Amino acid sequence: MSTQPKPFVFVIMPFTSEFEDVYLAGIKPACERAGAYAERVDEQIFQERILQRVYNQIAKADIIVADMSERNANVFYETGYAHALGKNVVLITKNQDDIPFDLKDFPHIVYQGRIAILLQQLEKHIRHFITHPDNPTRTPANTIEVQVNDTPIRDRPAVRIEVPPGANAISLTIDIHNSAARELRVLRCQVGLVTPHHFRRAKMNEKSIHTVMLTASETLHYLSEMIELLPGGWQKLSISPSVSEGTVALDASTIFSVRVFTDNGFFDYPFRVETVRRPRAN
Repeated sequence: MSTQPKPFVFVIMPFTSEFEDVYLAGIKPACERAGAYAERVDEQIFQERILQRVYNQIAKADIIVADMSERNANVFYETGYAHALGKNVVLITKNQDDIPFDLKDFPHIVYQGRIAILLQQLEKHIRHFITHPDNPTRTPANTIEVQVNDTPIRDRPAVRIEVPPGANAISLTIDIHNSAARELRVLRCQVGLVTPHHFRRAKMNEKSIHTVMLTASETLHYLSEMIELLPGGWQKLSISPSVSEGTVALDASTIFSVRVFTDNGFFDYPFRVETVRRPRAN
C-alpha cells in the first residue's frame, strides 16, 4: 500500500442547498475514484478569517475544482486567485453561459444539472491532472529570458566580447528575467555558464564559483546560491571565466551557453562569441 498522501482537490462553489448533491454525490466521489480527496472550506475547522483560509487552501491544493454556476462573485474572485498562482483548475458549470469569456479556453465540464455526467467527466479530468501535474504551457522554459552583454539569447546569437591584449579572462554580464508577469510564481533557480574546456576557473559577482568538467570539450561554472525572481523581476550577474595557461584565444565559432537550473530541470541558452580587441590603455 502506498504511503504517499493523496492529491488535494480544493473545491470552490456556492454554498447554497441546491448545490449539496453536486458536491456530495458528484465532486467528492469523482475525486475519490480518481485517487484524490476533495474538501470545501466550510468542512474545515480553522481560526483565521475565512478569506485567509481560502487563500491558504488554494495555495496548498494540487488541483482546484470551481463551479461557475450562477456567476457567483466569490467563486469568480477565488478562481482568479487560483489562476494567478498557476494552479491546475477544472471549471464546472450547469450552464455553458455561466463561464466568462476569458475562461472559456480552460478545461471545463458542462454537467447540465446531471450528477452522472459530472461524476464521469470530472473523474477523467482529475486523473489527467494527477498524471500530468505540470501544465506544459507554464514550464519555466517559457518564462525565463536571458541576455548576455545586453544581447537577448535566442537562436544562438553572436555576442560581442571585448578582450584586452594579453588577457587570460573575459567578462560577461548575464541578465536573467522571470517573464511570468501574469502568475504569482517565484522563479527559484541556479545559474551557470558552460564554456570551452580550457576555461578552468571563473568568478561570478566577484565570488569564486564551482567548476566541473562536463565533457572533454566543455566546462561548467556555476553559483551554488539560489536566485529568487518575482514575476517580472530581473537578476544581473557578472561572470569572468579564465584560462589556466596563456591568454584568451577565441573565434566566431566558439560556443558558450548560459545554463539555468530549476525544479523542472535545466535549460541552456547558447550563444556564439564575437571578439573585439580592446586597445591598450595609454
